[in-house]
Amino acid sequence: MKSAASLTSGILLDNYDGLKYYAQNGYLYGDISHAPGFRPMPDGEAKLNNCIIATIKKWIDTGTPH
Repeated sequence: MKSAASLTSGILLDNYDGLKYYAQNGYLYGDISHAPGFRPMPDGEAKLNNCIIATIKKWIDTGTPH
């Protein structure tokens, strides 16, 4: 069973290790940036603003520090 913090896209956001996995394999950024071939996230909602996406991208690019 998935936790309440999981999204329809299947990305678990309830712990660091799970989030780090999706961040490092490209799924998190692909989903939040609504890139072709990815499932737009947040599911059923408008795309996150560019500032939030850039902040997440920077976190990913710096190795997803804890």
